[in-house]
Amino acid sequence: MVGGFSGRLIGISLVMTWILLLSSSGTSILYGATILPPTSVPGHDTLLIEPYDSIDPAGPGIIWKREVGMAYSISLGPDGSSYIVRYLDDDQRSLIELMKYDSEGDLVWTKKFSVFAFSAPLAAHDGTIRFLTTDSSNRSMAILHSFDADGNILWECRIDGMENAAFFPSDRLILSADGTVFFSLNEFSLYDPLPSNYTICAVDGSGELKWRDRFNPTFGNFAAETDGDGKFYVLVDPDKLYCIGPEGDVLWNLTFEYVMDTNGRSIVIGSNGTVFVSYGRSVIDISDDGGVRWSRITPSRVISGIALGTCDTIYISIEDDPFEDVKGGICAFSPDGVMIWREDIGQGHVTPIVDDLGIVICCSQDHIYGIDLEGQVKWSYDAGGYVGAAKMTEEGILLFLVYDSSSTTVLIASDGVPVLTMTEWLSRNYAWIILLIVSSAFGAYIAWTLLNGRIKSGSDRYDPIKKWPKK
Repeated sequence: MVGGFSGRLIGISLVMTWILLLSSSGTSILYGATILPPTSVPGHDTLLIEPYDSIDPAGPGIIWKREVGMAYSISLGPDGSSYIVRYLDDDQRSLIELMKYDSEGDLVWTKKFSVFAFSAPLAAHDGTIRFLTTDSSNRSMAILHSFDADGNILWECRIDGMENAAFFPSDRLILSADGTVFFSLNEFSLYDPLPSNYTICAVDGSGELKWRDRFNPTFGNFAAETDGDGKFYVLVDPDKLYCIGPEGDVLWNLTFEYVMDTNGRSIVIGSNGTVFVSYGRSVIDISDDGGVRWSRITPSRVISGIALGTCDTIYISIEDDPFEDVKGGICAFSPDGVMIWREDIGQGHVTPIVDDLGIVICCSQDHIYGIDLEGQVKWSYDAGGYVGAAKMTEEGILLFLVYDSSSTTVLIASDGVPVLTMTEWLSRNYAWIILLIVSSAFGAYIAWTLLNGRIKSGSDRYDPIKKWPKK
């Protein structure tokens, strides 16, 4: 009676131990924190455990890759599609092609342009695309093109500049919640190497020019962002930040300490309307009414845009500085400006990406890394060439451009989930492994004694002093 009950109790305990072990290792953090359930990893049917350095572009984690020529940038559509701009002529670089790839990596359509300069394309939430170019035959005219998802032209907005001048569009277009597109045009006189004007433009969703404003800069560069209220923030000079209202009126401006350095110039809007600005070796927190909350100096020059993580944690990439004995990498700052950690992975110009689980994906020149919230590198991927751009879709698919030695660009789509090394797996699960070994040994011992009739009820009960009951 006692033996039967004990056997059932031990069996239940062993089953619960196994369930607890499996459930613990199966509900783990992505990117190699512990074991990932095989069914939750797209494209994987079984759990793979092998060294990171054995991953190649045809191996685990890579969904597809495409050679795209001499490509410039990646822009993402709401349906997981990607838009790539590439040069068709290596010498003059005046003939370009805008290409759309769907989420499976198939080429959907292409558009050719003869241009003097251009910006990265922008895909709106309704699937339409905006693309800003300067015409090759008339450099003082900028054209904002709008296409539908099938590549059909919807409208064009033309903006004229000064005579004997040339427009250089900003690198990126900014889209507000109401469909207005903001951008800048650096206007250069053909007889002056410095920009004569910055023309800031706002074009509504129907292609009408809402307003334009000119600034007279002392040094050439541009960074901008918009918030949910339609305000537009623009960093025109290294030391001037403007807040422009929806109708083009300047609400306030702020002057920083002047720095002749335009690396890493970026603006992002935090969750509570805070404006974070980076330039040179500075990261600055500004309230939505123009007051400076804090300013911090980074270990070396900032060379990427700002990425915001959980609770507005700030992530930026910094460059190598041999004079200061600083190796490039990534830094994390808390929302109140305290540097939490720094990881010396090597310099990379790609703005970091923070996924839904808080993993920071960042790049050195030829590697991609996944770093957790504590600054620990969880995985790395050898891209086999210079990583020039990286974006992540809403489904968590990582797209990146890799430039190889033959000047060919490869567009790679990855699920971002590297496999675990055996050492990593053991180090993450050693406590459960020990528990499993101990419980299994104890269960095996009890089962052996039961099978050999050593445990009995009544007067023949096991006596630890006499070792075994006498017959």
